[in-house]
Amino acid sequence: MSLSPKAEGTYTAAQDVGEMQQQKDPFCNWSKIKEKLIAQHLLVFLAIAFIIGLAWPDPGEELSKGKVEICGKMRVMPSINVILIFFISGMRLKTDEVLQAIKEPMPLLTAMILILVITPCVGFIPANGGFNPTEFQIGFAIFCCVPTTLTSGAALVAQGAQKSTVLALMITMITNLLGTLTVPFVLKLVLSGTDSELDPGCLLVKLLLLILVPSSLGKSLTHFYKPAADFSKKYKSGLTMFSNASLVMVVWQTLSRSRDDIVDRSASEIFGCIGFGVALHIIFWIVALPVWFLPCGFSNSHQRRAVWLLASQKTLPVSMAVIAGLGDESGEQGLITLPCIIGHLSQLIIDSFVVSYWIKKDKEEEGQGTQQPIEMVQPLADQLQPVVTQPVQQVRAPVFSQVSSEPPLVVPFPSDDFVPLTVSGDPSAYAE
Repeated sequence: MSLSPKAEGTYTAAQDVGEMQQQKDPFCNWSKIKEKLIAQHLLVFLAIAFIIGLAWPDPGEELSKGKVEICGKMRVMPSINVILIFFISGMRLKTDEVLQAIKEPMPLLTAMILILVITPCVGFIPANGGFNPTEFQIGFAIFCCVPTTLTSGAALVAQGAQKSTVLALMITMITNLLGTLTVPFVLKLVLSGTDSELDPGCLLVKLLLLILVPSSLGKSLTHFYKPAADFSKKYKSGLTMFSNASLVMVVWQTLSRSRDDIVDRSASEIFGCIGFGVALHIIFWIVALPVWFLPCGFSNSHQRRAVWLLASQKTLPVSMAVIAGLGDESGEQGLITLPCIIGHLSQLIIDSFVVSYWIKKDKEEEGQGTQQPIEMVQPLADQLQPVVTQPVQQVRAPVFSQVSSEPPLVVPFPSDDFVPLTVSGDPSAYAE
């Protein structure tokens, strides 16, 4: 039943008033701001870490002074933060979906080869690029050799390639676990032409302690202890934020220790680092392009999107774990960290535009697929309204078209107590 023009006007006005009240209500605006801050909390946390680490480095420097001897010296507090990151990552691993992804092995194998073998070879470019300082070379080389992102890549796939969310989780899980074993030896090969001294055996032991052991413990806890699994599901967002806060703690401590070296860098060196971080992501795109042209093994375009997107992203937490494992012998860790942070932020910002395009494209295709030819039907009231050729007073009613000067018309009802229906001469009586 449609509303009359008067009723529709009242409804629209009420809507407008409601929207105006929402705009004036500061709590409504704060809720929207809060949602955006939560969605982009990692960027906000990293910005705060940069500001505090460079403006007031003493707390971060003091906090990360403690060291322990494990295949060389390792800083205690940054190592604890890294362990917490991967313990939470292990709690959130979903191994029950492994069989579903293995049924179509081609996308998974393609992603593993691209992430663990092919894209690390891009690291030869910065390793032999003559960066000044040399820590930038090491930082970009490390970033090229690590696996795909732990959470942000899968989150982007969930938005822009919804049919391949399970595949994205499988790629993330497997490549990060295998990367613990492959990164030390691939990185040793990439840095072989530089002056950096790297013991892949010691680095492997450190990565096993920092990544594989806490991940296994986290997964075992949720697998064998149901309350832990329920806790992980209930507080999924909170655990993600805590994990990212631990990551930012590592960044903050590393930047605080290297504050003087970072500030002493010239503007051209910093902007050159930013520019190469953006260009590096474009290079990863190009390297992963064959995914779109493979003739078989992919059942839909969403699988190609997932593999292409994850193959062009690299993880910041594993990069920080590698840097923590290297120790101070490879140079100022703050300068080594900077390229990894820039590379991570570049890929998040650039790929968010790609995902937005995919979402828009899917909506357009879905709209075209469901659109049906609409037959224009004349409204019932217009069909029943007779054509009046004489200027008479008219009433818009399905039966009576004009006002008669004759006595009122009475319509008999079957029952005795009927109500006479009178045609009035006032058209406003039928306005609603």
